[in-house]
Amino acid sequence: MIELQSRGTIINPYPEYATLREEAPVYHIEEQDLWILSRYEDVRAALKDTSSFTVTKKLELIAPSWLKEECRRDLFLLAKDPPDHTIYRALIARPFSKPAIAGLNSYMQESGERLSLRLSDCNGCDFLSAFAYPYVGEIFSRLTGLDVTQQLDSIRDYVQAMELLSYKKPSQENILLMETAIVQQVSYFNEVIAQRKTSLSDDIASKLIKAKIDGNPLSDEMIVNALDLVLRTGFQPTIHLIGNCLIELAHDRNLLERLISEPVLLDSFVEEMLRLNSPSPFTIRHTTKAIKLHGKPIPRGAGILLCLAAANRDGRVFKAPDEVDLHRDDGEHIAFGYGAHTCLGMNLSRVQTKMAIKALLPQIRNFSLPFKDNLPWLESCFVRGVTELPLEVTTNQKH
Repeated sequence: MIELQSRGTIINPYPEYATLREEAPVYHIEEQDLWILSRYEDVRAALKDTSSFTVTKKLELIAPSWLKEECRRDLFLLAKDPPDHTIYRALIARPFSKPAIAGLNSYMQESGERLSLRLSDCNGCDFLSAFAYPYVGEIFSRLTGLDVTQQLDSIRDYVQAMELLSYKKPSQENILLMETAIVQQVSYFNEVIAQRKTSLSDDIASKLIKAKIDGNPLSDEMIVNALDLVLRTGFQPTIHLIGNCLIELAHDRNLLERLISEPVLLDSFVEEMLRLNSPSPFTIRHTTKAIKLHGKPIPRGAGILLCLAAANRDGRVFKAPDEVDLHRDDGEHIAFGYGAHTCLGMNLSRVQTKMAIKALLPQIRNFSLPFKDNLPWLESCFVRGVTELPLEVTTNQKH
């Protein structure tokens, strides 16, 4: 039996993923009545086929019934299939286009360089608190409009509370923590909306206030759900992607030296980190009809966990799939999904991460982190990252 949330699997899930991929490409978790697909071809096909694999039932994961009613947010388009998904996606797509993101490059560079300089005096600190959260938080606050109402620490508290969502019901203590965080966050979103209605800006909140569907403006609730979508799905994965990149470089000095001498390879490095350490290892769909795959019958309405992290290490697609290859040309990873539901913020996440690592490269030689097995990995199969990243800084290492 596969235990996705055992301590050993949380620390290093890839042997379990390989077992699934090679021995049980269609695996039934009887306790939760969920099915796992783990091979690249199967996962990508399911992501593309929105008629057979729907996201509409995903609402139970993102807004589970064990939350009190006012805390169940539908996140705008996350639980919608085309054609509705296409209409809603278009409303918030422009701020995430490559030209729009290019306009943030100088802001990202300044933020990354400023925060990286602070790390030289950060011996014994948490890298996520000292760099990753404020760096990503500043960019997202500006992008959404939250910079007019909410402190970065409060945004961090919210996204961390949302990391507790899983396909298993959490403890009552964690449910209360999530409900409290959601109520407070909705209050912040409503403050932004009220403020922007009197003073429009160039942020997502302002664009949503001006937007219309079938000639009608969006309700405040729809705007709140859209802002919540951007914050939950864009903020958290980038935090962990940056953290996972630092973990890799701090433990692979040869790779670090290569990037320092050839920074042009940073784009390839980020892509390999997305493939090897997907910050969102799973996504979920439900079947709209009975299907058969690899000889296994899957009923209509079945919950399907698509293991992006397993698919991205499939040796049928990628040569030496468990190794970093900065010149890889043998496959396209699906860390951001595939098809209609490809992550809206993927371009932003890539650029944010590249700019962060570029700012950090001159200092990483002086960073020391605990061994991977000793890090506090998040106890969630839906997020690959750590709760904190203790950083020791020295200035006398031999280079």
